[in-house]
Amino acid sequence: MPLLNASEACFFLFTPATSKQSPSSVLIEIMSDSNLLLGVSAAYLIIASANKKRRKKHSLWVKNYLKNRNFRIINDLQFDEDVLFRNFTRMSRANFYSILKIIEPEIVKQNTRFREAVPAKIKLLITLRYLATGDTFSSLMYLFKVSKPFISTMLPTVVSNDKNSPILYDASKLLCEVKSLTVVFTARFVDSSNTKEWVSLLYVPTELPSSDQEWKSISNEFNKLWNFPHCFGAIDGKHVVIQKPENTISEFHNYKGTNSIVLLGIADANYCFLYVNVGCQGRISNGGVFKNTSFYKKFDKNELNLPANEPLPGRTLSLPYVLVADDAFPLTEHIMKPYKTDLNKGSPKRVYNYRLSRARRIIENTFGLLSSVFRVFRKPIEIKVEDTIVNIILACVYLHNFLRVQPDSRQFYSTSGCFNSYDTSTGEIIPGSWREITSGDTTLRPFRSVARRPATTAKNVREEFVSYFMSEIGSVPFQDIYL
Repeated sequence: MPLLNASEACFFLFTPATSKQSPSSVLIEIMSDSNLLLGVSAAYLIIASANKKRRKKHSLWVKNYLKNRNFRIINDLQFDEDVLFRNFTRMSRANFYSILKIIEPEIVKQNTRFREAVPAKIKLLITLRYLATGDTFSSLMYLFKVSKPFISTMLPTVVSNDKNSPILYDASKLLCEVKSLTVVFTARFVDSSNTKEWVSLLYVPTELPSSDQEWKSISNEFNKLWNFPHCFGAIDGKHVVIQKPENTISEFHNYKGTNSIVLLGIADANYCFLYVNVGCQGRISNGGVFKNTSFYKKFDKNELNLPANEPLPGRTLSLPYVLVADDAFPLTEHIMKPYKTDLNKGSPKRVYNYRLSRARRIIENTFGLLSSVFRVFRKPIEIKVEDTIVNIILACVYLHNFLRVQPDSRQFYSTSGCFNSYDTSTGEIIPGSWREITSGDTTLRPFRSVARRPATTAKNVREEFVSYFMSEIGSVPFQDIYL
């Protein structure tokens, strides 16, 4: 039945069925009564509004393209050698199904009379493919034959559960415990600077080392592999470029002119993350990022249980255990950074910078491998929900540590030559293959270098390291080429 205009509505509303008056004459009589005029006005507005709200009917409930999906892609990947599956998911089939077995109860849905639910293994496959390539949801839609709205709602549920606790982390942790790996899974402490406190969601086995002996074990690895004693980690931070999140103005606008979330990490001597902080807004300064982390707060309260100060081998001055960093961080008693002045040829400071660089490049290589394998970091993350962005970044960190210690995937994940190496006879740095992969094509941006005036005690600690590196017991044969 067609909608009525205003005059016809007045006629039917206020004229008896037996009346033979025209609509215009009825309207004149009605206008003599102010109350009736108000009623007519209301009726007119209702009818006009109904005309505007007519909705376009959808011609299809499901697109014909999506009706033909059969999810055979995962079977097709397994027809040939395992290399296809590894390239597609960045892990072996054994590791894939191990993770699936643990997270399936969290992401599986029931079938209905209208349609079959997307299987949990396809959800995990879509998520891993997104992390591995950074493809748009449109590309993933054509590849997996699922709709874009489905992907946008499914992805957050795979990288985190209903309590916003990272599912992929739980799976990685449990697998490492079950297999009793000799290499400790080192995602010991993870933090987010959001309003949510991620630390409370994590299990005790993932915390930072709780005793001085555990810290000394990490320090011994740095001294053995990279010739830098008293070092318990390499620290650095990156700006992860994103689209501006919803309901924000300039909070995430950084010094490079882009929007970003900060990823701060500390790595051990084996290219695994000891600690990460994700979620700090890009506009916050480097010093502010570090001081707002739970790691710094624990350190400031002396709650990290670091080893007591002790002299370097063959020396008498007691030194604290330190982190190695670049110019973006301040020089303190517990953070060593390179010299920027008095670097003339023959200066011992040049040797110190070289020795510190050998240890500091661990975190640089860790970030490099992360962005070369998980190419979601190679372009701005096109998601506008802040919590989902944080979960995506954390999922990549968890998977990095997981794949670094898994026998099935470690050799494929970090191939020979992917990290920087050194010619032991000459000390020459051989760039890792990740640099070619990510050259000019990564959205992990470095922190800005800021000049600061260090304390005298921090200078004394650094000078003691210089003296040790130039001593007979602390020197290495190939450092002299940097004098």
